[in-house]
Amino acid sequence: MVLAKCLKDRQGRVLENPVCYPQIGTAATRKVTLRAERDAVYQAMEAGRLLEKVI
Repeated sequence: MVLAKCLKDRQGRVLENPVCYPQIGTAATRKVTLRAERDAVYQAMEAGRLLEKVI
């Protein structure tokens, strides 16, 4: 979504720094991956499974 917004905002313009766009895509993908991992940890914490593994 972030990459799509950046590209849409710059539609019809010359890319001033084309190296930036793959980095935005990589960061957005990594953010989605980290969010899924974070959600799994929170669910484990709520279920009490994570605490059992630590102790």
